[in-house]
Amino acid sequence: MKNVLIPTNLQQDTLQALKVSISEANGQDCNITLLFLREVSDTASAAFWLRKTNSEFSAAQENILQKCHEIVSFHDNCTLKFQQQYSVSKPLLKNFIECKSINWIIVPESFRKSEIEMERYCLKLLSNCK
Repeated sequence: MKNVLIPTNLQQDTLQALKVSISEANGQDCNITLLFLREVSDTASAAFWLRKTNSEFSAAQENILQKCHEIVSFHDNCTLKFQQQYSVSKPLLKNFIECKSINWIIVPESFRKSEIEMERYCLKLLSNCK
């Protein structure tokens, strides 16, 4: 069984990464996890954070996510999971990869070239993974 992690910012190249992971499965069972990182505002109150946190996607991002679900629905051997993460650290990422038994990571071009600090940090952590 292949367990694939695709860190994404839900751009068009996410679809290509998803197609590559499905084709590399070669008919074997495949669990694909899309990891979407969100920025956390600095607030002292959890209630304030819950009120002010924007957990919505843009129309383009929702469209990409819908297309991802459609692509996977044509393959009985593949499942798609979507993980939103509000923080990232080395232990958190290590435990996430171990828990999901990830054995393959595909990083889309838009994620690699992202200017968002948390995505750059996540990419740095992922590049140190074995």
